[in-house]
Amino acid sequence: MKHLLGLALTIVALSAAAQPHPDAQRLLDLWLGAQQRSQQLPALSVAVQLGDGPAWSRGYGFIDRAQQVPARGDTLYGICSISKVFTALAVMRQVEQGRYRLDDDMALLLPDAGLPAASSAHGAVTVRSLLTHAGGLAREAPFPYWEPPAFRFPTRAELLARAPEALHAPRQHLHYSNHGMALLGELVARQGGAPFGDWVSEQLLQPLALHDTRPQVPA
Repeated sequence: MKHLLGLALTIVALSAAAQPHPDAQRLLDLWLGAQQRSQQLPALSVAVQLGDGPAWSRGYGFIDRAQQVPARGDTLYGICSISKVFTALAVMRQVEQGRYRLDDDMALLLPDAGLPAASSAHGAVTVRSLLTHAGGLAREAPFPYWEPPAFRFPTRAELLARAPEALHAPRQHLHYSNHGMALLGELVARQGGAPFGDWVSEQLLQPLALHDTRPQVPA
């Protein structure tokens, strides 16, 4: 937390002036290089923006150490769970378009996904409850996502073929669920009539001119 606070204060110092102050640039450069080495981060890229354009950027470490390919200020990285922001935006866009409602039953919207039926005591697993990680589902589908050496993620067909594990009744507990968010992505694809990545690219990324934000990291 102290490190993050220090970075935030340094960036404020950089961005408070009309142009980045040379001393602030040097301080930030030295501090980030030291952090990358001391925390043994493979690579780190940083950019500071003033007004409508970039004022300073730099990369630290290597994105391919064997080939000695250095990180740059414009190196692309996988954003991992930050992609959930785009899934949530896609869902809300479709809600605004009237395709479904936040409190609709996901078991009815995705009848082949194995979601539990609504109960008289706690109701249904809804779009809203999955968006807020309150659907009661387990964190992951039952696949070896994070097990070496393969770290193999399930295909779309495999994900839909395995019923989600329900740990709690809906809306009783907060429990982070990648599985629940993946099912929302499937909902977006079906309602949009296109693969999830294509729909998000056309409906969100292109209108926002996010040209370097993509469904897959380019080779």
